[in-house]
Amino acid sequence: MAKKMIDTVIDIDVDSAYKTAFENDTFFEIITAKNYGEIHNYSVSSWTPTQTTDGTEEQIARTMHYDFPKTIAFSRYTIVVDQVQTKCAWSTPGLAYGVDSINRTSGAIYTEYFYLEVHVRLEKEGEDKTRLIIVADVKWDKPCLLRSRIETESFSGLKKYYEIFEKELHTEKANTEKASLLEASRHHQEKGSKSSNSQNSNNSNRKTAQNKSEHVTTAQSQQHPRTIKITSRNPTSSSATKTQKTRQIDSSKGVMQQQQQQRRTLSFNETSVLIAFILVILTLLIITMAMFKLAGSIGALSERLYTLEDLLAQYSKECQFVNANARTVP
Repeated sequence: MAKKMIDTVIDIDVDSAYKTAFENDTFFEIITAKNYGEIHNYSVSSWTPTQTTDGTEEQIARTMHYDFPKTIAFSRYTIVVDQVQTKCAWSTPGLAYGVDSINRTSGAIYTEYFYLEVHVRLEKEGEDKTRLIIVADVKWDKPCLLRSRIETESFSGLKKYYEIFEKELHTEKANTEKASLLEASRHHQEKGSKSSNSQNSNNSNRKTAQNKSEHVTTAQSQQHPRTIKITSRNPTSSSATKTQKTRQIDSSKGVMQQQQQQRRTLSFNETSVLIAFILVILTLLIITMAMFKLAGSIGALSERLYTLEDLLAQYSKECQFVNANARTVP
């Protein structure tokens, strides 16, 4: 059952939104890196005309490939993603665009049982406004006992992915606006620099006249030097300051001694620290052993579920064969 992931209006025109998302090769690379944290072997092809499986219609499509590490049940896997994006035939510049994508993954258990279908639609909502609609569905190639759990996790992951998609469209708009503002400010500065050059030529003559007058005033000031009075120090005040310094030194020594005593009282025994360190290491070892044991039990359980699914599939086929034979026999 298909679900609507996003239905919102963004402050950008429909043509710019489509070009930013689907004609920029690095747009989906940025989104994927922000969603999974780490991706490798990212590649995207250019839009090329292809034909449908029937060979009746011609469509424009491109492919995308990347892989990323993921930890499942205390085991690390490398998930490989192959995506095919197809531009809808009804896409009209200035009005609406549609892109259908099929996502297939491999590298972990149950990933080859299903694939994802995603439809992205960009519709003109008004002047410099676009409605963004994203619908997703999970398609199954094989029966699976964990179908409901896989669907819920897939839909939650797709919702998070396309929320980043929406935010990145807003940031791209902000970046383009900043670039246009910078270009306008540069043109304004160039015009201002031309006008300032003419003003600087007029002000240079004034500065030379002011410098000449300053030289005359400094020469006159040198002829009349300033008088400086020297006052003798009072011996009584110097002795008082010495006594104050000695008292401050004595008080600081007393404070240092008190701090050292407090440190001595708060010091720990070396044996107790060593025992605590050994206990921490033992608890960590016990926890790691328990985690490894749990991972092994989960792996064994997954293998049993896999064999159970195969047995159920064989049993269903045998039942269908028996029912078919029973219908043919009078």
